[in-house]
Amino acid sequence: MVYLLLVIATVSISDIRDLVSQNRKKDLYVYAVFMLLVAAFAIFYFSDPARDSFSKIIFSIAGKGD
Repeated sequence: MVYLLLVIATVSISDIRDLVSQNRKKDLYVYAVFMLLVAAFAIFYFSDPARDSFSKIIFSIAGKGD
């Protein structure tokens, strides 16, 4: 999991530098939110792959699941 987070951080830093140099701040904010979500879902999955999926948890909260 550490390697995955290092890859995410490396790619993010490279892309953020590119976005800052092009002065694209709105794209930078959207990109940062998506990368944080990707990292959060990666940690959620790799911490225990045998647990219920995120979509199953959301459906059960909404009352649509089993």
